Amino acid sequence: MEINPDNNQNQSVNDQVLQQQLIERLEQTRHMKSQEFNDLKQKSFILREKLNAREQRQARTAFQRDSDIDHLVEKINNYEQEKKMASQYSWMDGRYWKYVFKNNIDLMSLLLMESTLMIGIYPILTIKTRQQAHHKLEDVCFFYKNNARKAPFYYGIGQAMTSLFVGNVIGYSVYKLANIQLNQNPYTTNLGLGMKNTLAFCIGDIVSSPFRIFFEVKRMAIQLNVQKYDHDQFLRNIRKSLLPFMLRDVSFRLIFNNLYNFMLYSDLYVKKWQTSNQDEQKYLQNALDRQNIPVTHQRQSTCLLISTFATVFLTNPIDMALTRLACQQYHKYTGFVNCLKTIYSGFGFRTAYFLITGSAMVNFYEPIRSIFSEAYE
Repeated sequence: MEINPDNNQNQSVNDQVLQQQLIERLEQTRHMKSQEFNDLKQKSFILREKLNAREQRQARTAFQRDSDIDHLVEKINNYEQEKKMASQYSWMDGRYWKYVFKNNIDLMSLLLMESTLMIGIYPILTIKTRQQAHHKLEDVCFFYKNNARKAPFYYGIGQAMTSLFVGNVIGYSVYKLANIQLNQNPYTTNLGLGMKNTLAFCIGDIVSSPFRIFFEVKRMAIQLNVQKYDHDQFLRNIRKSLLPFMLRDVSFRLIFNNLYNFMLYSDLYVKKWQTSNQDEQKYLQNALDRQNIPVTHQRQSTCLLISTFATVFLTNPIDMALTRLACQQYHKYTGFVNCLKTIYSGFGFRTAYFLITGSAMVNFYEPIRSIFSEAYE
């Protein structure tokens, strides 16, 4: 059998080509394996870095938590020690009042702000009382008989300051207790921070009203220059004025707080109503509940001004009925509803809108509190 040299040569070339292809495939496979190894190595490094960062965060969080607990325990121990030492002080001792101020900074700041503003706006309060009590057709409050126009504008400021002090002390104490109960009660824990504060303040207003009404009725009588006050008539006026007094304060608180919060965070409310994403809705609702959204001072002032005047407009008829019931010198109005009917039938909405509280219009509670905190904490 004869061997063809061309066939041998072709077979040799094919073997070389196959060998070269095999070498190239092996090189590609080695390169791919090397690349996969490098990728795994890089991923392992990144994962290890993340684990280390997570462990460091956990360590920092644990350290911060332990530090916070230690700080809280230290504050509790200091408070108990100061309380024990304060029980040994006399109320004439300056250290006793330092202890009182240090542990009641919020209340002291509120009292200082309210009393300062009361001194400034008391003439407006006197004008409001005289304007609302004055009846053009019948001198129910003895406006002309007692010559109320000639009385000084600061008549009765002592009663106003006493009412302010009693109302704030009792109301704020009840507010703190009510706020704790609202946060612990399973039926109210889901309420937002603003709603809890509003409800707690309303409870404080209701509880403090029976203690304040005595001084408020007496203040109005002095502002109208009543020199001799009939004891029985005084008690009747207190009894008839208590319901509108509570209703005015609670309605003012509810309307003002809700309107102010809605105007302040209106952008978030609009976003919540427009979005269909449930996660985003939950996030926005959580932000609204916590009320931790930064807001400019100009926006706060604008919302405060608009909310105040809107609330004054809505609650003024109740306040006018309260003034009429508290200032009547003989049995004219049988009760709150009867007085309100006579106001609307005789004057309609043409009433005197002077119910502008100083703390609502000019609020400098935070600067006062920061000063007290820096001094006593």
